[in-house]
Amino acid sequence: MSRRDGALVVLIALFFPALAFILSGCCLARSPKNWRAHVFCVALFFAVMSYGYVPLDETDLTRYFEYVEGIASRGFWETVTYVYENQTGLFVFNALAWVAGATHDFHLLPAISTFGVYYIGLYMTFTIFEREKFDYKVAKICLLFVLCATDWYAITNNVRNVLAFTLVSFAVFRDVYLGKRNLVTGMFYLLPITIHPTAVILILLRLVIHAAKKLKYVLLLSVALIAPMVEFLYLTVPSYTSNIFVNFLLLKSYNYFFDRGTDWGEEVSNSTYFGVHKFLYISMMVAFCLLAVRYREAGRKQSVPESRRRLLDFQQYLYLLALMAIACFPMLRPEYWRFTAVAFVCSAVLLSMCLQKKPKSLTEKLSLAYVFGLAPLCLCMWLYRLQYFDVADWIGSILTTCPVVSLIRDVYAI
Repeated sequence: MSRRDGALVVLIALFFPALAFILSGCCLARSPKNWRAHVFCVALFFAVMSYGYVPLDETDLTRYFEYVEGIASRGFWETVTYVYENQTGLFVFNALAWVAGATHDFHLLPAISTFGVYYIGLYMTFTIFEREKFDYKVAKICLLFVLCATDWYAITNNVRNVLAFTLVSFAVFRDVYLGKRNLVTGMFYLLPITIHPTAVILILLRLVIHAAKKLKYVLLLSVALIAPMVEFLYLTVPSYTSNIFVNFLLLKSYNYFFDRGTDWGEEVSNSTYFGVHKFLYISMMVAFCLLAVRYREAGRKQSVPESRRRLLDFQQYLYLLALMAIACFPMLRPEYWRFTAVAFVCSAVLLSMCLQKKPKSLTEKLSLAYVFGLAPLCLCMWLYRLQYFDVADWIGSILTTCPVVSLIRDVYAI
């Protein structure tokens, strides 16, 4: 397929996303040519899925829609500097909310968020394949894993957090693996904080990547100690600082770990679905950690080229993400999935290396079998959530939505 053919598929996607998704899927099944165009089409299709989603009960997304409706009559600068739920400095999120409100097209928010998560995940997957010259079968398997394991329903409803985490992870990808330490990378580090302040947690993970290589056992121990550490910091730090941002992060962390009274926390703790979900996702993160330790040890025992060393460094970042998810196990609310979602988005950095060579150790074989064996179950888990909205109307919206028409209508509305 020539570049002209790739451009044609993108053009089709702008008018008929569902058709372009099928065409791109068939093309990627045969060849990596024009993968950038096809990755765009796949991500756009998932964005259209989110665009057509209308929740029937109260979710995070309905709360965002209420917020957008409330600020629809405000001016741009007034909205950008608006304090959302006692959170200041959410400039990027508020700007997106203003666009959604000004156009009365509230569904732009989940569509933009979903597109960003899927596009970045697939872009990183194929970039690793291309730079490392891995077998194309490896890229296809990693592609299918990302599409199956990534929870579309949760990402659509979440809007802010996973998008912010994904943008920071892309900054780490550019910084650590690609070696692009420039203004663009810096923006990918900083702008996510103006979408969701907790994005700073992933920036901190980036700062300790190299130190973490020598502290793997300390890190494993810290997973068990993170809850009492959060409680200690929450009770002591506010006495020494009045910094709003620091105190906000401590309050959020404390509420995550020690939520014992909210309706949402009680609902999750009593839900069979969330119990299975929690076991499934966190156990997959344990398998990720086992594989990451295995390849880090292998990298130490033999000399590796510079590009492969950078890949191992980015893999260390994935290891820290998985540890963060495991550390969330004591929480009543499913905060762990935010870290697992980003770990799945970045999973090619680990799984591609595992698949490129035949696994040798029993631990590696079992971990790989476990991860890939449960990926279809992850898909079933989020498909199960389709019962919470009108599937017939949703499918109709997917088939009839034309991004170009929607864009023209929104621009005209502004």
